[in-house]
Amino acid sequence: MNRGIIIISETGAVIMPTAPVWMTQFEIANLFGVFSCDIRKAIRIIYKNKELSETDTMKYIKHPDGISYDVYNLEMVIAIAFRICSKESFLFRRFVTNEICATKKRNPITLFFSCGKSGNLWYS
Repeated sequence: MNRGIIIISETGAVIMPTAPVWMTQFEIANLFGVFSCDIRKAIRIIYKNKELSETDTMKYIKHPDGISYDVYNLEMVIAIAFRICSKESFLFRRFVTNEICATKKRNPITLFFSCGKSGNLWYS
């Protein structure tokens, strides 16, 4: 599986890979400069709150040499960034926000909000 890993340079620049982002908990912890247990806790809470779907955001990878691990996609990395408090997570959040704003300037984004029967907000 060809997977991309996000990097934050020493100057604070976020380097996005061209390959689809799929990162291990350790790689995400390294990206945000925190311990793996902090990432594990954030992931557990995100799934518990049903903010993201495990089937959509996580894959189990097994290498021919017998090593296997879970990897998480860009959507999960972004969600974790908003739960972790570190200099690196701040830089990444700012990068994501700037990218969204730049996209919005080029192509306006329209959000539609409506309330379901339960009163929850839905958007698309």
